[in-house]
Amino acid sequence: MYLNKLRNFIKNIFENCNYIVCIFAILMCTSIIYISTITNHKKYISDLSQLLYKNNLSAFNSIIVSDKKLTSSDLIDIYNHYIRKNYIDFTNNKIDENTYINNLKRIKDLKSVSKDTLISYLLRSKEYQKSQLDYSKAITLMDNKNYKAAFNILSSITDLSDDYDKAKKKISDCSRLLKDETSKNIIELCNKNSFDDAEKSLNENKKYINTNDYNDLQNSINKSKEAYFKSLPDYNSINVSIKDFANASSVTVDNINKMDVPSETKYVIYVSTAKQTTYVFCGKKNSWIKYKEFKCSTGIADSATPKGFFKVGMKGTWFFSPKYGQGGKYWTSFKGNNYLFHSVPYDSSATKILDNTLGTAASHGCIRLATEDSKFIHDVIPAGTSVIIN
Repeated sequence: MYLNKLRNFIKNIFENCNYIVCIFAILMCTSIIYISTITNHKKYISDLSQLLYKNNLSAFNSIIVSDKKLTSSDLIDIYNHYIRKNYIDFTNNKIDENTYINNLKRIKDLKSVSKDTLISYLLRSKEYQKSQLDYSKAITLMDNKNYKAAFNILSSITDLSDDYDKAKKKISDCSRLLKDETSKNIIELCNKNSFDDAEKSLNENKKYINTNDYNDLQNSINKSKEAYFKSLPDYNSINVSIKDFANASSVTVDNINKMDVPSETKYVIYVSTAKQTTYVFCGKKNSWIKYKEFKCSTGIADSATPKGFFKVGMKGTWFFSPKYGQGGKYWTSFKGNNYLFHSVPYDSSATKILDNTLGTAASHGCIRLATEDSKFIHDVIPAGTSVIIN
């Protein structure tokens, strides 16, 4: 309709005006058509950019595929308009920094996107600048064999960075190298029977080692520890009287090898009522190595577990107390037959656990343990083993 009116207008000029006026009129009309076309095209480009900005990729892709008139230059205009729109909204706090970076990175692999323009706008984000610098810094640390520091920096690099995929691979490299270092250190410590130090080294590096490698190294420590303990004689060829050791109240897990703690066997049991934990050590006087650690429950306030120095005595697989209406599996006595290590309490059928409490005082004076832990003490720890409770 618009073109028909314009055609009629020109025809009328030709019929009623001189030649110069006609030429002028044609130029005027051509200019109007050109300006209108350019204006409409710019609006079209802007509308397409808005589709991209609103993340309506399906509609956007459909249009640029179907519209054969769109040129590479048009696409560049669309993407540049999109980039500038994001930057304006970012500087005006309409979108946050992460959204700004993600929006720009969304188009980085699209054809006709000016990489130089995109990078120049990305570098206007401090977070993006930092992520680029962090990767370079981490690589330098790896070159200097400072794998832990490199691992920590690489782990902080987010998917906002262009180096994110490379960082994930380098994290894996750091983990492997740290596993190798830790493994070598553990072997050296285990060869010296320094098993606590080996476990300390492993735990210090836990965050840097994948789960499977960590478990493998833990198993290697356990195997070395078991082999060493089996090589020790079961008994230390000494007779220990309860009266021979008066420093029980001063013994702790940390100072047990400074207190001349004796035992007739290669084991010592230490119970901390404060931590509600039972520790089993293996070795000999002043060379005790922590072997096992169990959560336990000692006596409540009016039935407190006795403290002091004792020795493992008789054992049994089951008892039942009519007085308390409960029994225990795998008992091991340490003071007469009144005070025992035993399982959590069971009913008279020995099938139902009545109270699974561990880690806080709950017993009538005995030391309750998980059933499998009470079985370990029953099966492994021989009579004559020293027991310290404080």
